[in-house]
This record gives sequence, structure tokens and C-alpha cells, in this order.
Amino acid sequence: MIISDPWFYVTAIPAVLIFGIGKGGLGGALGVVAVPLMSLSVSSTQAAAILLPILCVMDGFAVKQHYRHVDTMLLRKMLPGAVLGVAIAGMVMSYSSENWLKIVVGSLCLLFCGHYFFT
Repeated sequence: MIISDPWFYVTAIPAVLIFGIGKGGLGGALGVVAVPLMSLSVSSTQAAAILLPILCVMDGFAVKQHYRHVDTMLLRKMLPGAVLGVAIAGMVMSYSSENWLKIVVGSLCLLFCGHYFFT
């Protein structure tokens, strides 16, 4: 389904650019602004669903670039928490209303941006 709302593209293009710059290391925690920015024109779940494939491709390139330098012990320590976080996020998104999700995503965005700028 193609989104025909022009405001979607006004928010999506800068969001994806900010997301890529942040993922590339130039913007620091700036990438967390992408989903709330896109949430101005589409629902939070749609914004996350649109950005997820882009994030997967970016991560694929990062893994290809750095796979020889992996710390397997650190990865083993981080993996259970990551799996638990994804499971909790999936449950929260499936049982929550759209307005509540916008508040949570916006609050997390402000929290991460504040942490980045004030530390």
C-alpha cells in the first residue's frame, strides 16, 4: 500500500536521513528522533514498521564490515537482554493504544536525547 499523504514524505525523508546519520555515528543518539518524527504523519507502529527494514539493512552492512572484530563473550552477555527487550516491546505494542504508544515513544526519545546532550 503506497502512502499518498504528502506530509508523510515531508516527515519520512528527514527521519530516514537523521536515522542514517545517527546510525553512521555522526549524530550520536539522534537516530531515536526518527520514529517520533514519522509518528507525526503515520501511526507509531507504522513508523516503526517502515524503519525496521531500513535498520536491518544498515545492521547487515555493519556486521559485514566488522564481523572479524566481534567479542563473542560480550555478545553472549548482551543477547538474552536483547531478546527479552524485543519480546517486551512486542507485547507492549500489541496491547497498547495508539495514543499511549505515542506518549511512550516520545518520552523515550526525550529521555535518550536528554541523556546524550547532558552527559
